[in-house]
Amino acid sequence: MVTAPKILLLVPAVVLLVATGVAQGKLPTGDKKQSADALHGAPFVNAMAWGIADGKTGEFLWGHQEDKTLPMASTTKVMTALVVLDLASKDESVLAETVTVSRFAANTGGSSAKIRQGDRIKVGELLYGLLLPSGNDAANALAEHFGRRFRPPPVNKPVPWTPRSAGRAPAWANFVAEMNRRAKQLKMTKTRYVNPHGLDSQYQHSSVREILRLSKVAMENPDFRKRVRTRRYKSSVIDGTGSRRQVEWTNTNRLLDIEGYIGLKTGTTPRAGCCLVAGAARGDDNLLLVVLNSTNRQGRYVDSRNLFRWAFRQRVAGGK
Repeated sequence: MVTAPKILLLVPAVVLLVATGVAQGKLPTGDKKQSADALHGAPFVNAMAWGIADGKTGEFLWGHQEDKTLPMASTTKVMTALVVLDLASKDESVLAETVTVSRFAANTGGSSAKIRQGDRIKVGELLYGLLLPSGNDAANALAEHFGRRFRPPPVNKPVPWTPRSAGRAPAWANFVAEMNRRAKQLKMTKTRYVNPHGLDSQYQHSSVREILRLSKVAMENPDFRKRVRTRRYKSSVIDGTGSRRQVEWTNTNRLLDIEGYIGLKTGTTPRAGCCLVAGAARGDDNLLLVVLNSTNRQGRYVDSRNLFRWAFRQRVAGGK
C-alpha cells in the first residue's frame, strides 16, 4: 500500500499567530517553517480520513487514516440496503412487498423521504427513498418491516436503547443485529451498527477501509447499482385513507451531475462531519473512494474529485 502524505490541519489560533507575524515582517522567536510541500503524493484534502480501492477487485490502493475508527453518518445506509437486497436476491418478490409506515418511522428526524404514518409503499420503491434523499424514515420503515425475519441480537450484545429508538417495533433491533452479522461476514471488525440510518450515536462507527469493502460488495448487486446512480426518481405512495400521492426524490450525491461518476452514498451529521462514498469510471478503469469527516458539504466533493483525478493519473502511469 502506498500511503499519501499526512493531511495538514491548521488550528485557527496558529493561523492567526502566523498571519500576525507575517504582517509585521517576522515570525515569533524560535518558530521554524515546516518543510516545503512535496511535489509527489496525493493532493492535500480537508477530510480526516480517506481511501481509494479498485472498483473491480476491491484491492485497497491508497489512503490516509483508513483504519481509524470513525462515525460514518448515512453511509450506514449502504448496509441497510444490502441487507434488504440480499433477501431480494433469494426471492425477487421481496421488492414487491408493501411496507406500511409506522409512527416511529415517520417521525424519524434528519434527512427524509417524506413518508408519513400509515403510508403504504413497495419495498423496491422505498429503497430509492432510502438511497437518493437519504431517508432516515425509509431506513426505520425497512428495518421494522424486515426485522421479524432475522434473529434477535445476542443477549450479551443488545442493540443499545437511545431516545431516537423509543417506540420502535421489537423486530427493529433484529434488523440492526443482521446488519452487524453481515458486517462480521465481511470481516468488518471496526464496524458496529446500532441503527439503520446513521444518525449520531457514540456506539456506531466504521473505518474507511471497511466502508470500501462493504461498498465493493454492494456494487456487485445490480439493483443497488441502479439505484445509487439514479439522480431523480418519482414514486407513488398510498396514504392511510387510500389516496395516492406522488413523491419525487433527488439524489444527495452532487457528483452524479458530472460525467464519469457512478453513485454511492453521502452522509452528514455533527459527529461524523461530511462524508461520501463514491464510485467513478474512466474507460475500463473503475475506482471506489471514501472520505470521512470533511469540514463542509462542498468540501467532500472537492476532496473526492481531487483524489479521483490524482488516482486515475496514477493508474495511467502504472502506479497500481
